[in-house]
Amino acid sequence: MESLLAKNKIAFMSGLLSTDAFDSFLLQEAVIKMAATYTIDGQVNSDFVSAGSLTEEDGYSDRFIAWSVIRPHVRDIIKGKTAPTFFRFTLQLKPEYAAKLTEGYSFLLNIRLDASGIHIISGVSMESFTLDKSADALWDKTMEKFLLSKGIDFDMEHT
Repeated sequence: MESLLAKNKIAFMSGLLSTDAFDSFLLQEAVIKMAATYTIDGQVNSDFVSAGSLTEEDGYSDRFIAWSVIRPHVRDIIKGKTAPTFFRFTLQLKPEYAAKLTEGYSFLLNIRLDASGIHIISGVSMESFTLDKSADALWDKTMEKFLLSKGIDFDMEHT
């Protein structure tokens, strides 16, 4: 697990909400605090998806909705003159990309805005307990390269 601090809030938010930079992820959950608190559960409503015959190509996995599908709705909530006072997005790397890293792991990205800035925290969820932290180290380095490739500058946070 690694914690990074985005250097430029505006550039980061533009990349997150207005480009396909994070479209390789699924949304697990979003919490946005503005005049009201918005909570989005990223779990796919199977009744809705099956009724409309929506598929993975449409951005629906067997568990979570694709960031590319929900991103315009999140952008509509956030846009305006006044920025949120807080938000937290929990994103999971799509399984087809995670399999390229290593099997049996879920690779997570927590993005949190608070008074001190935008924090980008990598994490790994394992199917079973292990002392081996090689998947964590791999994901941390992969995330750093990913962010840099998207033009997102960051500082390492000391936790």
